[in-house]
Amino acid sequence: MTMILLDIDDTLIDHSKAERVASIEFGKEFRDEIPDYLENRFADKWREESQRHIDRFLRGEISFQEQRRRRIRGIFEDESISDKKVDRIFESYLQYYENSWELFSDVMSFFISNKKCEFAVLSDGAQQQQEWKLEKTGIRSVFKFVITAESTGLSKPDPAFFAKACALAKTSPSETFYIGDNVTKDALGAANAGLNGVWLNRKSKHVEFDIYSIETLSDFVPGEAIRSTRTS
Repeated sequence: MTMILLDIDDTLIDHSKAERVASIEFGKEFRDEIPDYLENRFADKWREESQRHIDRFLRGEISFQEQRRRRIRGIFEDESISDKKVDRIFESYLQYYENSWELFSDVMSFFISNKKCEFAVLSDGAQQQQEWKLEKTGIRSVFKFVITAESTGLSKPDPAFFAKACALAKTSPSETFYIGDNVTKDALGAANAGLNGVWLNRKSKHVEFDIYSIETLSDFVPGEAIRSTRTS
């Protein structure tokens, strides 16, 4: 049976939209405590601060919980805030974020069109949160397993991360697809690990990479992805 591995954020669930909506609401709630708060700039500030610390988590320098704490201390420009208070503040953002999770419109039809395949998740996120995203949006039962950067100590595009997923799936890399929205970490990372890498290019970006790409999950055709990868 064909195995399709999938990313979650901005592949299945509109993370970028959820993060932006949540950060805007969070900023409004704490506007009087955030230095130099500007409503029309805060979502970008939050995203930049978040990415800076998430990158450190993915490099194995800090824990997932610690990257959350450093985000808050960075936003409030105060390193003296206690862990307890920081965690309480972050919970406010988390509620806004979780309430904004939505599947992209092509997800359910993708599962139906490929119902003869098996599905699993390989994600750079935290295990519990990524599992909860799938549960909350009603698709956790679709997946054979979920592995994350947090649960394995690995992250994309490390070939060992993709190899770990193939071992769990009991499939060879050449018989396995990986679909994700990041061309370098997802599609090229998977291809370099011997899988059939597929770039989900939802924003129709022009990038000079010789990789099989689709603009919606509905465009995915396993045979075309294999041919494209093997002739690249």
